[in-house]
Amino acid sequence: MPEIELIPYPRSVHLDPSGKLVGATITNVVMDDSLPSQGYRIIAAEAGVTIMAADEDGLRYAEVTLGQLIRLSDLSLSGGNEGDSSSGNLIPACRITDWPDFLVRSVMLDISRTKVPTLETMDYIIELLARLKFNQLHLYMEHTFAYTGHDEVWKYADPYTADDIEHVKATCREFGIDLVPHQNTLGHMERWLVHDRYRQLAIEPDGFYWLFGIERKPTTIDPEKPGSFLLVSQLLEELLPLFDSPYAHVGMDEPWELKGERSHQWVDWLKRLRETSPLRDRQVMVWGDYLNSHPNLIDELPDGTTVCEWGYDAGHPFASHLEQLSSREIPTYTCCGTSSWLSLTGRLSNALRNISEAAQAGIEYGSQGLMICDWGDMGHHQQLPVMFPGLLIAAAMSWSYNDNSWIDISSLGRLTGIHMFGSPCPEVGEALVSLGQVHDMVVPKPPNMSALVLHLLLPQFPVGSGLTTGLTLEDLERIACFIDESIASCSSYDCAAGDARNIDYVVDEIRAGADWLKLAIKDAGFRLERDGSLSSVPSTQRDELISNLAHIQEIYRSLWLRRNRNGGLDESSKWFEHLVNCYRSGNTDTKWFGPLG
Repeated sequence: MPEIELIPYPRSVHLDPSGKLVGATITNVVMDDSLPSQGYRIIAAEAGVTIMAADEDGLRYAEVTLGQLIRLSDLSLSGGNEGDSSSGNLIPACRITDWPDFLVRSVMLDISRTKVPTLETMDYIIELLARLKFNQLHLYMEHTFAYTGHDEVWKYADPYTADDIEHVKATCREFGIDLVPHQNTLGHMERWLVHDRYRQLAIEPDGFYWLFGIERKPTTIDPEKPGSFLLVSQLLEELLPLFDSPYAHVGMDEPWELKGERSHQWVDWLKRLRETSPLRDRQVMVWGDYLNSHPNLIDELPDGTTVCEWGYDAGHPFASHLEQLSSREIPTYTCCGTSSWLSLTGRLSNALRNISEAAQAGIEYGSQGLMICDWGDMGHHQQLPVMFPGLLIAAAMSWSYNDNSWIDISSLGRLTGIHMFGSPCPEVGEALVSLGQVHDMVVPKPPNMSALVLHLLLPQFPVGSGLTTGLTLEDLERIACFIDESIASCSSYDCAAGDARNIDYVVDEIRAGADWLKLAIKDAGFRLERDGSLSSVPSTQRDELISNLAHIQEIYRSLWLRRNRNGGLDESSKWFEHLVNCYRSGNTDTKWFGPLG
């Protein structure tokens, strides 16, 4: 770990060998176009602080780094109690020179899988992203904008309105962040197609068989039906003019029902969208998964398309996919994940490797941006802070990979505690990161999720076989002790000098995730004592699970309303309700795949 814990760590840091401290007052600002774009230099000496910046962005990032220097010095001089007046905004005498690897460092937040953050929460998140030098934000939407005349789709979602978008955009502008419209337009349209008014626009109006033999309701609109393009073009015409960004993301990932001879319709759909008036003068972004499965379509991409190559598990072949795009001079983003979803408390070793591999491949093949995604699959049950360690890793490695590749699990907890909260709380960061390692304490590691969560979300899946083969009672007992130790480590935090309310929220959220995990372990343990199925668990033990789950549900609803709008809470809670019904009867529904099917 470097001597001074800046995040992202700069390319060049020279501390005065005498260790002297100087005042942090900026006395001189010079614009210097010899520095790379977004670059800056800080010279902190007895005469004051001089900042040299390539541009306005560089000046902003210099001020971010200076703020971190003050924060770290305050923490060091006061023995951990930030705000001690004896520190007096002193920083080490130093010379720092810095600029980013990726000119675009982007975050995508899923606001469609039940959770729509309050505007207060969005302001908090945006300020946090700015402290990490991110400069782009995507709000992933399926049905969470209040589109005119489509009330039945969004009325229970508490969607954002045009005024809400203006608020978020203004906050982003204040912090130098580009807010990008992001509306899916082909696959993942199930929240529209579930309604009778739109169902006939689906490729498979009666549903289809998906992975593992699961029967699903329609998810993909049919490009051949005139009403499909009319609907999507109307949505874009209403949404996109609210945004100033030169980019617009139209999704188009995972169109499960668009198969075989119809694959060419994917690129034909993109071409049609590209010619609509709100997209004509923007760079149009699409997810890259369909192109990976149908590489013959790459040469047909219309001009002005940026491909977002995504993969959220360690070992994803970023390099080979980016190579075939870069060889055709197609602009790309490299997109990794926080690994928060379908895990309750994160899969941090996976996140660390996934982000590192994405950054390396993106640099090698000239991606314009690195995007870190935080999804809410299957009910969005993880608490907000679970994404924080992943955001920190991505911020560091997208800024300067070579200078931040030292970050590992052992350093991540302290760094998260120092940089991700309103007041530095290393012990809270350590607890958060500890719980994010539970995924690695068992043998089975199914893709895109934790093996400890599968049987809670899909109770029909047996424990100890299939995707959870190798799960043992001994491992579960060891994890239960580890969880208790992790929670105990943040029980005596003292961060009152900063944003005390937010730290209290974070600690409550960490404990809630731990309670969820303990339920998962108890459920799995009861099953493993028998044949792995829920039906084999005696009613007395299932009643115990019901009692535990009732407490979790109560806390879950309370914490939800601190950060999010009410809409979506009932849908997210239906996963709990289904689980309670399974516990009560001892029977499971083999067709269950959530309230939407």
